[in-house]
Amino acid sequence: MATVNKINSLSNFDLPRTISWGLKLKIFFVNPIAVIGIVFFLFGSVFPIVFGSMADFKSAFTFKETDPSINGIVVSKEETASKENKKRIYDYAYKYQINGKSYFGHSYAKDQGIEKGDSVLIQYVANDLALSRIQNMRAAPFSFWILPLMGVFPFIGLVFLIFSLHSAKRNIYLVQNGILTKGKVVRKEPTSTKVNNQTVYKVFFQFKTQDGNWQEAFVKNHKIHNLGDEAEEPVVYDSQYPSSAVLLDALPKKIRPLITGVE
Repeated sequence: MATVNKINSLSNFDLPRTISWGLKLKIFFVNPIAVIGIVFFLFGSVFPIVFGSMADFKSAFTFKETDPSINGIVVSKEETASKENKKRIYDYAYKYQINGKSYFGHSYAKDQGIEKGDSVLIQYVANDLALSRIQNMRAAPFSFWILPLMGVFPFIGLVFLIFSLHSAKRNIYLVQNGILTKGKVVRKEPTSTKVNNQTVYKVFFQFKTQDGNWQEAFVKNHKIHNLGDEAEEPVVYDSQYPSSAVLLDALPKKIRPLITGVE
């Protein structure tokens, strides 16, 4: 490891340091929370998209208890590929007549004991006679309220991504403007988070600031084999807020030689 004098002579002048957008992106993705956030957001977003096309917006926002109703006939009953509480959802096709004109529609529910040819009560909208459903059934396979439930995972992912953006912004600032010094890893504490079946650790380190005070900070990472493998680790910290600091070895590999001038 380089001496402190060599480190300081190479890196604490000509601030802010210049780094590319590519390195900024690498700083963002080195955070394990960012990886988790991407997975939750991208894969979690599939479910609202898929179920959104099968959600019953009409029943939630169009039909009212005061809507008129009329008798109709079930013309077919077909199983769908969807289930609710492990029970098959059926597609009930029906027809009805108003003022001598025939209308057709589809409603969805679990097996109601209703078969083709049975008479059913049809609820329709007075100013749009073709907009209808069988009473007490849905106008689409799933209730509208399935969407908020399906939105939980992408929401969690979005929260993780916002947190990661904040963390990346701080680390980018430290790389560009931080004071380079040396520090020592003092302990590693496992967290309940895992990335690729590897436990994420809080790695605590101590360093001395320019005014001679000792400061402790920590980073979170699941790749800890090189954090604390040296007697003295390069650290950059915010001169205004020394508690904001990061181990260079917790950042992408290209950051350390960029700042210290030493591979």
